[in-house]
Amino acid sequence: MVVSAGITSYTLVGSSAYCYVDGGCPDQCYWYCVQRVTEWSRTYQLQAIELVDWDTGEVYASVNQTSLTFNINANTIVRFKYVLTSSWSRSWEVVLQPPPPTPDRCQQILNDPNKVGSPEWCACARIYDPEQYKKKCIPDQSCLTVSVNPCCSGDTSTGCLDSWSVSLDGWSGSSLQRCVNVPQGTTQKISISWSASWSLKPGWILADIGKRGDANCDLSSKTGNSASGKCWVDAQPNRDYSATVVIIFKKTQ
Repeated sequence: MVVSAGITSYTLVGSSAYCYVDGGCPDQCYWYCVQRVTEWSRTYQLQAIELVDWDTGEVYASVNQTSLTFNINANTIVRFKYVLTSSWSRSWEVVLQPPPPTPDRCQQILNDPNKVGSPEWCACARIYDPEQYKKKCIPDQSCLTVSVNPCCSGDTSTGCLDSWSVSLDGWSGSSLQRCVNVPQGTTQKISISWSASWSLKPGWILADIGKRGDANCDLSSKTGNSASGKCWVDAQPNRDYSATVVIIFKKTQ
C-alpha cells in the first residue's frame, strides 16, 4: 500500500469574544459593558508518517517523508504527524458605552458640577456643548506597539523553526499595544516587556537580534533558544510609537 500526505502544512485561525460588566459609581447609575476580543493563528508542518500497531499502539515505522510504501501484514493505523511551527495571538478590550441620557436629563446633568467629565456628562456635552466635550472628555493619548518576529536569513518563510513562542507583558501573541494619557506639556514613560523562545531545525543557529521603529529596546538576556528584553519610550502627547524586535537565524553552513 502507498499512503501520501495531501497537505504538508496548514494554518488554523480563529477568534473569540466575551463580555463582562463593570459597575459605575452608585450615584451615577450606569454600567460599563466591556467586550474582550481574542484572535489567534497556528501553523502546523508535516513531520512524519507513522505506522502504528492497531492492537498494541506501538509505532513500528516512522519516516520524514510525504509518502510511504508498506506491505499490509498486520492491523495497522497510518498516522500523519504534524508539529506546531509558528503561532500568534492578540487580545484587546472595547468598552461599550451605555446609551446617552435622554434629552430631558441632559440639562440637569450639564449643570451639575459634580458630574463634569463623567460618562453621562460627556455623552450630553458631545451633543449640546462640543467645545466643552473636546476640553473635558478627549484625553491626550499616546500609544506604544511592540512586535516580536522571527527571521530565517536567506529564507522568505519561517522554515528554520520547529517551534516559536512569544510573550508580551505576560500575554501570548506576536504584538501588543499599550496606551496612556499624556497631558499637554508633559511626557509619560510607556514600556512593554517581551520574551521569546524557540527550537530550530538542524543546521540553523541564532545570528542576531535587531530592532525597527522609533521606540527604544534593551536586551535583558539571550541564549541559543530564548531571549528577553524591554521596549520603552518617553511618550509625548498624541503620538504613536512602535518597535519591532527581529530575531534573526542563519544556517551553520
